[in-house]
Amino acid sequence: MLRSGLFAAFVLLAATACGGRSPVAADASAHTSAPTPSRTPSAVARYRITFDASWSAETHPNDIPRTPHFSGLIGGTHNSRARFWLEGALASEGIRLMAEQGRKTRLDAEVAAAVAEGRAQQVLSGGDVPLSPGTVSLDFDITRDRPLVTLVSMVAPSPDWFVGVSGLGLIENGS
Repeated sequence: MLRSGLFAAFVLLAATACGGRSPVAADASAHTSAPTPSRTPSAVARYRITFDASWSAETHPNDIPRTPHFSGLIGGTHNSRARFWLEGALASEGIRLMAEQGRKTRLDAEVAAAVAEGRAQQVLSGGDVPLSPGTVSLDFDITRDRPLVTLVSMVAPSPDWFVGVSGLGLIENGS
């Protein structure tokens, strides 16, 4: 049985807020005392995730395949009641198909089901890295009531490796 896991030797997955003021954080210029974060559930912050695949002959001179690449990004934004994968746990069918074949359709459906149940906000689906090293970016929104992101990509060619984050919180201390 496939077990979920991280292949962290080469990956940098960064989430950074896009420029400008975020409506999730309080506007400090409007206060003379310490800013108080807004507690409005509908507040939204725009994020850009950049997946930097640096796996190459330079980083792994003895173990690199001829055509290292990564499948398209797939995942979702969600709350703590949704979990799409967990290191060491048995993989869902969507995670298995993504990790073994780079297929996104089943995992997309699993996230869409969580959206319909109110546990997730949106499906995230982005491009691939056709030849590593390379990068791919994806823009998305986070809300207070669904502040977590899960995102994965298959490491190829491999039998079942993948990289990703699971339930990464993007709102901390109300901001």
